[in-house]
Amino acid sequence: MFGRMVNDCQERIFRLALRITHNHADAEDAQQETLLKAHRNLRQFEGRARFTTWISRIAINESLMSLRRRRDGSRVPFEEAMGQSEIPVVSDRWHSQLEDPETAYARRELGGLLSSALAQLAPRLRVVFLLRAVEELSTTETARILGLSASAVKARLRRARHELEQTLRAAQKTARQADPSMAKNAAREQAPSPWVV
Repeated sequence: MFGRMVNDCQERIFRLALRITHNHADAEDAQQETLLKAHRNLRQFEGRARFTTWISRIAINESLMSLRRRRDGSRVPFEEAMGQSEIPVVSDRWHSQLEDPETAYARRELGGLLSSALAQLAPRLRVVFLLRAVEELSTTETARILGLSASAVKARLRRARHELEQTLRAAQKTARQADPSMAKNAAREQAPSPWVV
């Protein structure tokens, strides 16, 4: 029974751990520790929340413990961790497999910028953003997993979105300065930010 329950969320656990730790080896360790702890403590699972919520909480704790153990200053760049995992932050599931090269390049460029911006977020903000925006958990589920109030989750999500927006705007400004033709196109396409709540 445990094996069936875990099979459904094993990839999610690894993806979550990788996005928190930024390191492939640490993510694998956190995933393994999560599965061991979940198996040992399965009797403590009361069923008040979904199994995925319960095991995600364990995964987050293990990932954060991994970060604490690694505070010796050695860090693997986020791009390297993402390259090792081959798990994109921006999912390809919404994109046509038949796209022109310019669109494909723009999508990869945006994905790289977003990955870089996510890497700059503080872990407490990054975890909330990943659970809400990437894993698509509800505010209540995210609050339960992190042991926070719903209002704290909302505040952290708002802060994460604000910081991401600032980082992406700065990258856009830098790109415009490097290529003046982008400034004309951007002025025509001025749209409200998707990060504003």
